[in-house]
Amino acid sequence: YIDWAATPKTNIINDKKLDPSNYWFIYNKVLFINIDSTQNDDTKENTISVSKQIEWFKDVVENANGKYDYIIVQQHFSYIIDKEVKYGRFTEWSPIFKKYKVDLALGADSHEYSRSAPLYWTGTDKKQETLTEDTVTISEKYGTVYMTAFQLDGDSLSKNVSNKATFLKDSSFYGGGGIGGCKIDVDDERIKLSLITRDND
Repeated sequence: YIDWAATPKTNIINDKKLDPSNYWFIYNKVLFINIDSTQNDDTKENTISVSKQIEWFKDVVENANGKYDYIIVQQHFSYIIDKEVKYGRFTEWSPIFKKYKVDLALGADSHEYSRSAPLYWTGTDKKQETLTEDTVTISEKYGTVYMTAFQLDGDSLSKNVSNKATFLKDSSFYGGGGIGGCKIDVDDERIKLSLITRDND
């Protein structure tokens, strides 16, 4: 069932209204939060800074405390792909995701399949462009898995998808561009991700 009861106190942040595309719901003990990453890119009339979205995010999670077992966050822009920091404001969101123990953060935009180890950022340079083992920590308890999805249609090939990860190879996956989708199953013990290519592999 869907629980809409843990309503945050407000979606007005410093006299600016969050677009309805920033939303959340609880489904079968999973708190889903959607962040409109295009609302903070200075192209909208109602631009909201990431820091204001973070205030809203904290309010949502704290008001839903005790009603969920997992947190899955999604936005359009990718946070990281393999070791590259993308446009999804990874360095700003990662400390927040660590604090609230976000399990999975989904992005898209680049149409490349990438899945990180459960990690969090420990660097100090918010403009850093690549991750290093000195600027992230892997943690099953506090880390977040960052995933970028394949595109759903088009002409790109997705046969024989193999792991091309160059960073944390043993616990990450980078499949490059392609066509496919992901199935997410959740039970009391885990979140299970299944990657399905265009060829139904």
